[in-house]
Amino acid sequence: MDHNGKNTQRAVALIKLISEEQWYLASRNGDMMLRTPHYFRNKEDPGRGDRHESCVGYWDRKRGHEMPAISSDGAPMDMADVETLLMYPIDEQKDAWMQSWSIVGPDNYYEESLQRLVNEFGPYFILMPVKHIVNYIAMLEQATGLSVRGSPVQYSDDPMKRSLTVKDSEFAYQKEFRFFVGECSKFETQDKHVHVEGIDKILSVGESLKFETAGKKTYFGLGHKTIICA
Repeated sequence: MDHNGKNTQRAVALIKLISEEQWYLASRNGDMMLRTPHYFRNKEDPGRGDRHESCVGYWDRKRGHEMPAISSDGAPMDMADVETLLMYPIDEQKDAWMQSWSIVGPDNYYEESLQRLVNEFGPYFILMPVKHIVNYIAMLEQATGLSVRGSPVQYSDDPMKRSLTVKDSEFAYQKEFRFFVGECSKFETQDKHVHVEGIDKILSVGESLKFETAGKKTYFGLGHKTIICA
C-alpha cells in the first residue's frame, strides 16, 4: 500500500491505538499530535522507544551510551570530546514529523499481536478504512501547509537499511503505516499539534472489533485492556 492508497498488502483499514480516553476523544475531533524520530530515539517505553529510529546509530553520553570506535583513513578518531553522535543514511539528510498507525488486513495476523500492542500503546482506538488514506493526506496538508506522504514500514535485520521507512525486525509485530509531514532537523524534538478538519467523515464508527482467522475469534472493546480470544 503506497501513499496513493493502492493496496499491496490486502489492507482493510489503518488502526491507531491511544493510551488515554481524553486523547482518543481529541483524535476523533481532529486534534492530532505529530512526533519526530528524535523524540522516539530518546524514549525508553516498550514499543514506543527505539534508539535506532530513522538512523543507522545513535549515541549520547548523557544517556549512558558508550561511543563507538570510528576510523578515518585507517586511523582511529579521538571520540573523547564527542557527547552525541548520530549516523543516518546519506540520502536522508532530514527527518519528518510522523504519525503512526497499524495496518489491519485479512492475512497480516495483526490480531496475534493485539494484546501486546494494547499493553504498549493503549486500549482506545480510531479506525480508518484504507480508501480514505488519500483523503487523510489531503486533510493533513490542508491543516499543516506542508507536504505529506504515507508509507508502510518495512522491517530488516540490516542496520544499514534503517531509515524513516525501515525499522529493525523486532518491531515487525506493529505492522506500522506512517504519515510523514514536512521536514525537520535530525535532532528536532518539538511536537507539532494540528487540527484536522472533517476527520469524522473518514473514521469508522464503532466501539468494538472482531477478528476471525482460521476459526479463531479475537474481540477488542474500546477502553478494555484485555483482548478476548475464543
